[in-house]
Amino acid sequence: MAKHGVDFCLISSAFNMRNEMILAQVKAHPDRFRGLCNWAEMLRKVQAGEGEFDIQQAADEIGGWLARPGFAGIGEAYLFPSHRDFKPLDQCLEDTC
Repeated sequence: MAKHGVDFCLISSAFNMRNEMILAQVKAHPDRFRGLCNWAEMLRKVQAGEGEFDIQQAADEIGGWLARPGFAGIGEAYLFPSHRDFKPLDQCLEDTC
């Protein structure tokens, strides 16, 4: 980073990187990195067929990570239809407000 004049970076999940992994990098270099969290655990469970997507659980997961020092925002987040009553995120958010 220093070689190219980069002072600070945001780390977002990619290639199955989980929030714990991002936080470890932020803790190792707090003056250089901040993390962007996502609902990685919820996503893992849905993809493994261990549960269905739940907007409130996803929001709670993200809220828990954002409450920790080192996270600055929300990175990429994916939605996968896990049942026939799946609704788009914007509709889910409207229903919970």
